[in-house]
Amino acid sequence: MNRIVTISALVFLAMTGSALATVSTIYEYNFTPGANGNGLSDLNHDKYYKWGINWSLPQGQDLLDATFSVEKIKNWRTETNYLYLHLLPDATAGVTSYGDNQNTFYDNFLNGGNLPNKHLHTWQNIPATYIPLTYAFDSDPNDNGTEMAALATYVANGNFGIGLDPDCYYSDSGMKFQIRTIEYGTPPVPEPLTIVGAMMGLGGIGGYIRRRLA
Repeated sequence: MNRIVTISALVFLAMTGSALATVSTIYEYNFTPGANGNGLSDLNHDKYYKWGINWSLPQGQDLLDATFSVEKIKNWRTETNYLYLHLLPDATAGVTSYGDNQNTFYDNFLNGGNLPNKHLHTWQNIPATYIPLTYAFDSDPNDNGTEMAALATYVANGNFGIGLDPDCYYSDSGMKFQIRTIEYGTPPVPEPLTIVGAMMGLGGIGGYIRRRLA
């Protein structure tokens, strides 16, 4: 008896579930510093850089994920090196460079009084041959969603930025920042015929059960 009732409930859920199916849409927004992402093609040890982006989250969409990437990058010299990556609020649109503190392995965004910002990642010892770089927000389990949360806060003001502090000399091309958003579909209201059909289906199942139990 219990098993038959369970089957009836599953049939009902399947019928109503198909009537209430929703479709969500994912959008992709790509930003580059200059043409083809080459506006930051040379990163010098004696400078640090702010890349400002004016963008607002479209109405009805939620942030899904974000990724910073460089198609190819290499260290000009064969030596120990670091590249510091930060997320910035209120950054002037476009690329701006500043004189760097020349202490060895000095992150200006953390130590130079440029807070608030969110440290994202530090690359160490990029080789003297070209390699790609990619960093996905909150990819470190210790981040606990704090990087996407920071992006949401900064984007709410219609402006955010990427901070780069190279502690060496780098040549690169194809820099890109990508944001993906999601727009959730609204469940449609079941049509009267759909509800009637579901009830008729349940009625037929009920009749079948009564005949079997008679």
